[in-house]
Amino acid sequence: MICALSLMKNNFFIRGLIKRLVRDERGEVNMIAIVLIIIVVLILAVIFKDGLKRVMMGMFDTMEEKIENFNNE
Repeated sequence: MICALSLMKNNFFIRGLIKRLVRDERGEVNMIAIVLIIIVVLILAVIFKDGLKRVMMGMFDTMEEKIENFNNE
């Protein structure tokens, strides 16, 4: 009898936990915001791909020149 009551109590606890998890929507808004930010960043990266590539290549060329000048001194 005690075992049956314990199982019923656990069953009600698990059902309540599942219902609370299904109804809880606090994390849903944050997840949508993160996904939208990632999408915007990817779209901007595609749009400005050539410009970003030129900037990065310029930075690497400058670093390479400075390293060569440093080694030659």
